Amino acid sequence: MSNNPFPTCRIKKIFIIQDEPRKDLRYPSRSKQPTAAQSTYQQLTTRQFRSAWSVDQHGNYRATIPSPTGIAADPALTSHGQDQAKELATHLNQIEPPVDVVYSSPYYRCLQTMTPFVRQQRMLFDAGKLSEGAGSDTIKIRPEPGVAEWFGAAPFEHPQPADAATLKDLIPEYDETYVARVKASPKGETYEQRV
Repeated sequence: MSNNPFPTCRIKKIFIIQDEPRKDLRYPSRSKQPTAAQSTYQQLTTRQFRSAWSVDQHGNYRATIPSPTGIAADPALTSHGQDQAKELATHLNQIEPPVDVVYSSPYYRCLQTMTPFVRQQRMLFDAGKLSEGAGSDTIKIRPEPGVAEWFGAAPFEHPQPADAATLKDLIPEYDETYVARVKASPKGETYEQRV
Protein backbone atom coordinates (compact mmCIF):
# COMPACT_ATOMS: atom_id res chain seq x y z
CA MET A 1 0.00 0.00 0.00
CA SER A 2 1.30 3.45 -0.91
CA ASN A 3 2.05 6.14 1.70
CA ASN A 4 0.73 8.74 -0.75
CA PRO A 5 -2.38 10.38 0.82
CA PHE A 6 -3.17 11.90 -2.60
CA PRO A 7 -3.33 8.83 -4.86
CA THR A 8 -4.52 10.84 -7.88
CA CYS A 9 -1.09 12.39 -8.38
CA ARG A 10 2.47 11.15 -8.71
CA ILE A 11 4.50 12.92 -6.04
CA LYS A 12 7.94 14.11 -7.11
CA LYS A 13 8.49 16.75 -4.45
CA ILE A 14 6.19 18.57 -2.06
CA PHE A 15 6.72 22.25 -1.33
CA ILE A 16 5.38 23.37 2.03
CA ILE A 17 4.67 27.08 2.14
CA GLN A 18 3.89 28.30 5.62
CA ASP A 19 4.45 30.99 8.23
CA GLU A 20 6.71 29.07 10.63
CA PRO A 21 9.28 26.37 9.85
CA ARG A 22 8.49 22.80 10.89
CA LYS A 23 11.24 21.46 13.10
CA ASP A 24 10.72 17.90 11.84
CA LEU A 25 11.45 18.91 8.21
CA ARG A 26 14.55 21.06 8.73
CA TYR A 27 17.46 20.14 6.55
CA PRO A 28 20.63 18.89 8.25
CA SER A 29 23.92 20.67 7.59
CA ARG A 30 25.20 20.46 4.02
CA SER A 31 27.78 17.86 5.05
CA LYS A 32 25.05 15.33 5.92
CA GLN A 33 22.75 13.45 3.57
CA PRO A 34 19.08 14.50 3.83
CA THR A 35 16.63 11.92 5.14
CA ALA A 36 13.99 10.44 2.79
CA ALA A 37 11.38 12.81 4.20
CA GLN A 38 13.67 15.78 3.68
CA SER A 39 14.28 14.73 0.08
CA THR A 40 10.54 14.62 -0.60
CA TYR A 41 9.62 17.86 1.17
CA GLN A 42 11.08 21.27 0.54
CA GLN A 43 10.01 23.93 2.96
CA LEU A 44 9.49 27.52 1.90
CA THR A 45 8.94 29.62 4.99
CA THR A 46 7.37 32.99 4.34
CA ARG A 47 5.85 35.63 6.54
CA GLN A 48 2.47 36.08 4.87
CA PHE A 49 1.00 39.24 6.29
CA ARG A 50 -2.72 39.06 7.09
CA SER A 51 -5.26 41.09 9.00
CA ALA A 52 -5.48 40.28 12.70
CA TRP A 53 -8.28 38.54 14.58
CA SER A 54 -8.79 37.49 18.18
CA VAL A 55 -10.77 34.92 20.13
CA ASP A 56 -12.05 35.02 23.70
CA GLN A 57 -12.35 32.07 26.11
CA HIS A 58 -15.91 31.39 24.90
CA GLY A 59 -14.91 30.93 21.28
CA ASN A 60 -16.12 34.30 19.98
CA TYR A 61 -13.88 35.38 17.12
CA ARG A 62 -13.52 39.07 16.27
CA ALA A 63 -11.72 41.03 13.58
CA THR A 64 -11.34 44.77 13.11
CA ILE A 65 -11.24 44.46 9.31
CA PRO A 66 -14.09 42.48 7.73
CA SER A 67 -13.11 39.33 5.86
CA PRO A 68 -14.27 38.81 2.26
CA THR A 69 -15.69 35.47 3.42
CA GLY A 70 -17.55 37.01 6.38
CA ILE A 71 -15.62 34.78 8.82
CA ALA A 72 -13.59 36.75 11.38
CA ALA A 73 -10.82 34.13 11.57
CA ASP A 74 -10.49 34.00 7.79
CA PRO A 75 -8.85 37.35 6.98
CA ALA A 76 -7.43 38.49 3.68
CA LEU A 77 -3.75 39.08 3.04
CA THR A 78 -2.54 42.63 3.51
CA SER A 79 -1.14 44.44 0.46
CA HIS A 80 2.36 43.40 1.60
CA GLY A 81 1.17 39.79 1.85
CA GLN A 82 -0.21 40.04 -1.69
CA ASP A 83 3.17 41.32 -2.90
CA GLN A 84 4.83 38.35 -1.20
CA ALA A 85 2.40 35.99 -2.95
CA LYS A 86 3.51 37.44 -6.30
CA GLU A 87 7.16 36.91 -5.34
CA LEU A 88 6.34 33.34 -4.37
CA ALA A 89 4.67 32.79 -7.77
CA THR A 90 7.84 33.92 -9.53
CA HIS A 91 9.91 31.54 -7.39
CA LEU A 92 7.56 28.57 -7.93
CA ASN A 93 7.70 29.11 -11.71
CA GLN A 94 11.49 28.63 -11.60
CA ILE A 95 11.85 25.48 -9.51
CA GLU A 96 12.79 22.04 -10.77
CA PRO A 97 11.10 19.71 -11.06
CA PRO A 98 8.19 22.00 -11.96
CA VAL A 99 5.07 22.08 -9.85
CA ASP A 100 2.49 19.67 -11.28
CA VAL A 101 -0.44 20.05 -8.83
CA VAL A 102 -1.46 22.70 -6.29
CA TYR A 103 -3.08 21.94 -2.93
CA SER A 104 -3.88 24.67 -0.42
CA SER A 105 -5.48 25.18 2.91
CA PRO A 106 -9.07 26.26 2.19
CA TYR A 107 -8.70 29.45 4.23
CA TYR A 108 -9.01 32.58 2.11
CA ARG A 109 -5.52 34.02 2.74
CA CYS A 110 -3.93 30.68 1.83
CA LEU A 111 -5.87 30.52 -1.41
CA GLN A 112 -4.86 34.14 -2.06
CA THR A 113 -1.22 33.13 -1.55
CA MET A 114 -1.40 30.52 -4.31
CA THR A 115 -3.57 32.51 -6.74
CA PRO A 116 -0.79 34.53 -8.48
CA PHE A 117 1.13 31.33 -9.25
CA VAL A 118 -1.95 29.53 -10.57
CA ARG A 119 -2.90 32.56 -12.71
CA GLN A 120 0.62 32.67 -14.18
CA GLN A 121 0.35 28.95 -14.91
CA ARG A 122 -3.04 29.51 -16.58
CA MET A 123 -1.57 32.17 -18.90
CA LEU A 124 1.27 29.78 -19.85
CA PHE A 125 -1.22 26.92 -20.34
CA ASP A 126 -3.49 29.05 -22.56
CA ALA A 127 -0.47 30.12 -24.63
CA GLY A 128 0.75 26.51 -24.94
CA LYS A 129 3.93 27.40 -23.04
CA LEU A 130 3.49 25.46 -19.79
CA SER A 131 6.91 24.00 -18.97
CA GLU A 132 7.45 20.31 -19.60
CA GLY A 133 6.58 18.36 -16.47
CA ALA A 134 4.17 20.99 -15.18
CA GLY A 135 0.69 19.52 -15.12
CA SER A 136 -2.58 21.09 -16.15
CA ASP A 137 -3.49 20.63 -12.46
CA THR A 138 -1.40 23.76 -11.79
CA ILE A 139 -4.17 25.96 -13.21
CA LYS A 140 -6.51 25.27 -10.30
CA ILE A 141 -6.21 25.17 -6.52
CA ARG A 142 -7.34 22.04 -4.72
CA PRO A 143 -8.64 22.92 -1.22
CA GLU A 144 -7.17 20.45 1.28
CA PRO A 145 -8.17 20.92 4.94
CA GLY A 146 -5.40 18.48 5.87
CA VAL A 147 -2.88 21.28 5.27
CA ALA A 148 -4.88 23.97 7.07
CA GLU A 149 -3.66 25.79 10.14
CA TRP A 150 -3.69 24.00 13.46
CA PHE A 151 -6.28 24.99 16.05
CA GLY A 152 -5.59 23.74 19.56
CA ALA A 153 -8.16 21.66 21.42
CA ALA A 154 -10.97 23.81 22.82
CA PRO A 155 -14.42 23.30 24.40
CA PHE A 156 -15.96 25.29 21.49
CA GLU A 157 -15.96 24.89 17.72
CA HIS A 158 -13.27 26.77 15.83
CA PRO A 159 -14.22 28.64 12.66
CA GLN A 160 -14.29 26.60 9.49
CA PRO A 161 -13.37 27.85 6.01
CA ALA A 162 -16.09 29.39 3.88
CA ASP A 163 -18.21 27.08 1.73
CA ALA A 164 -17.07 26.11 -1.77
CA ALA A 165 -19.52 28.43 -3.58
CA THR A 166 -18.30 31.48 -1.63
CA LEU A 167 -14.64 30.63 -2.24
CA LYS A 168 -15.24 29.92 -5.95
CA ASP A 169 -16.87 33.36 -6.29
CA LEU A 170 -13.88 35.01 -4.62
CA ILE A 171 -11.17 32.90 -6.29
CA PRO A 172 -12.22 31.45 -9.67
CA GLU A 173 -9.21 29.08 -9.64
CA TYR A 174 -10.70 27.27 -6.60
CA ASP A 175 -11.43 23.64 -7.60
CA GLU A 176 -14.88 23.00 -6.16
CA THR A 177 -14.88 19.47 -7.62
CA TYR A 178 -11.95 18.29 -5.48
CA VAL A 179 -12.94 15.99 -2.62
CA ALA A 180 -10.70 16.42 0.42
CA ARG A 181 -9.31 13.32 2.08
CA VAL A 182 -8.70 14.84 5.53
CA LYS A 183 -10.95 16.92 7.77
CA ALA A 184 -9.84 18.33 11.10
CA SER A 185 -12.04 18.25 14.17
CA PRO A 186 -14.03 21.51 14.52
CA LYS A 187 -12.99 21.56 18.20
CA GLY A 188 -9.29 21.39 17.33
CA GLU A 189 -6.77 18.85 18.50
CA THR A 190 -3.90 18.55 20.93
CA TYR A 191 -0.32 18.51 19.75
CA GLU A 192 -0.15 14.79 20.50
CA GLN A 193 -3.22 14.11 18.31
CA ARG A 194 -1.76 15.93 15.32
CA VAL A 195 1.63 14.16 15.23
